[in-house]
Amino acid sequence: MTQINLVTAQTSQPLPEPPNPSPSTSTAPDISGLSAMGFVAVVYTAAVWAAVREMMKDWKDLPKPKPLVENNIPCRKCQFFSNNHYLKCAVNPSIAMTKDAIECRDYCPSEKALTTIERLWISRGFRP
Repeated sequence: MTQINLVTAQTSQPLPEPPNPSPSTSTAPDISGLSAMGFVAVVYTAAVWAAVREMMKDWKDLPKPKPLVENNIPCRKCQFFSNNHYLKCAVNPSIAMTKDAIECRDYCPSEKALTTIERLWISRGFRP
């Protein structure tokens, strides 16, 4: 057996040395700018939060919208109501479909407007 000698060529370039920090140089980041920005952010957030709270307080004090009067008017369910432009109600034509009709003394529900339970109550002597 013959032996083969392999020769490796070595380069003569030296390896770079790692930087050696001097004792006077600090490796901690400078946070003076960050703390000032943090302070400004906290003050700004507090100011915005206070403004939002004031707006919400004012918003809660606003009057609530009233329900439509037309939904409370019982005329369309009354047996005396006729959907006629000239004479809407045979008993009280002057107050038909107005706010005064909400407390109409002559209101009598028609059979079409009554639910099954209301018909049962009327048959037993109760008024809805």
